[in-house]
Parts: sequence; structure tokens; C-alpha cells
Amino acid sequence: MTVQIPTATGVVEKPLCVYEYNLNMGGVDLNDQLLAPYLIARKVRCWYKKVSVYLFQLALLNAYVLYKASGRTGSFLKFQEEIITALLFPDRAVAQLPNPNAVSRLHERHFPHVLSGTPTQRNPQRRCHVCRKQIYRRDTCFYCPSCPDQPVYIKVQKKIKNTQKHKKKKKAKNCLMVLFLFSLLFSLMVAHYCLLYCSLSFVTVF
Repeated sequence: MTVQIPTATGVVEKPLCVYEYNLNMGGVDLNDQLLAPYLIARKVRCWYKKVSVYLFQLALLNAYVLYKASGRTGSFLKFQEEIITALLFPDRAVAQLPNPNAVSRLHERHFPHVLSGTPTQRNPQRRCHVCRKQIYRRDTCFYCPSCPDQPVYIKVQKKIKNTQKHKKKKKAKNCLMVLFLFSLLFSLMVAHYCLLYCSLSFVTVF
């Protein structure tokens, strides 16, 4: 099946598939040309990561088309940088910094040591820093060399480690939730791309 195309030298018959490709795929080709200088997708083992990054950048390009259609100026690179800055550094209240002497800073490598004896005290002990916060009186002979002013009762120290493990599990659950939301966003972007593919909005806008 062919289509007759008028030219300067006469009428030329062109296959219908080629004619429809040139008619409908012009916007897709233009899209690839605009993305080529700033394409951030790289070859990875998990193919869906590359597709997700490409679709995200495609959504940025569609937003840039609307941005230019409103009469604004600026390059696509500058537009991407502004979007990335807005996503990484949203306007929000600055979190209150924790007390540098708080026990919550025990996320580094700490190893308990025993307090050394003195001529007047053979087995010295000091008040537990954690128990003192909870209005409990417990003495301990263990301390950390990196923070000698905060001796910690050894059982309390185990509770702190268990709390850190709980935080890691909670962080893993949050990662799964983020992955689920990312998958949902990916599905929406695929649907959005299919709608754009079926329309000729790219050609009409540009």
C-alpha cells in the first residue's frame, strides 16, 4: 500500500509505513536529539534503572516544553539544574542539631575499657551517663577512650546497640516504601510516555 507524494519533479509513490513514520515519529526523533547532549542514562546490570532514569529525564523535557511555551527563556541544561537543586534542597526548617555530648552520638566505633585503679581507689567506678539521664543511680567501671567523660553501664550499652539495629530495620522498611513509590512513579511515567507517543504534541509545540 502506497501514498502519492507531490514533489518538484512530479508525483512519487511512498510506502504507507514510511509516510506514517515520517508523519508521527518526527516528535520522537526531535525528542532524542534534544536529550542526546544531556543524556545521563548509563549501561547498568539492572535494565529497569536505565529505563527509569531515561523516563525521568523525558518528563523533565516535557516540563521544559511547557516551560518554553509559556514564553520563558533559558536552556534545557539550566532548567535541569534548577529542578535538581529544588529536589535535593527543598525549602524546609533546619533540623535542630543534637547535643554533642548526647548518647545518640554512639554511632561510631566504641570499645569499652575498664577504668584504671588509683592509689586511693583500687576499683574505681563512675556514674553511668545513660542511667543518670533516666534518674537512675548505677555505677560502672566501663568507659570509652574516645569519650572518657561519659562512662556507660555495660547493659545499657547493649540496649543502645539493639536500638541501632532497630533503626537499621526501620531504615530498610523505609527503603522498601521508597522502592514501591518509585515503581508506582515509573508506571505513571510509562503511561504518560505512551500517551505522548500516540499524539503529535511534540511537533505542534515546537
